[in-house]
Amino acid sequence: MSFEYSGLWYQYPEKVEFQFRLKGHDLGWINTRNKSVIYSNLSPGEYTFEVKVGLYENYSNSTTASYTFEIKQPFWMSFWFYLLLVVLMAALIFLYI
Repeated sequence: MSFEYSGLWYQYPEKVEFQFRLKGHDLGWINTRNKSVIYSNLSPGEYTFEVKVGLYENYSNSTTASYTFEIKQPFWMSFWFYLLLVVLMAALIFLYI
């Protein structure tokens, strides 16, 4: 999962800094000057990505942009799939005998 974001400050564009976090994954806010972040191998669950833009590490007047999403469990890790495998194996054994 990757996120790209931007912030504008026309007087000092090189001084723009960002603070981001992924609720459900990160322990706290992360400061950076990068305009993108990549998360790989996220576990199934609900997450909220939040980002703020500031100048000189001051984020007191900035609003937080957020995006909430859910990563669902793969079908092969669900109860019904395991049940289907057991029934299929039992049917194969029954047909073999």
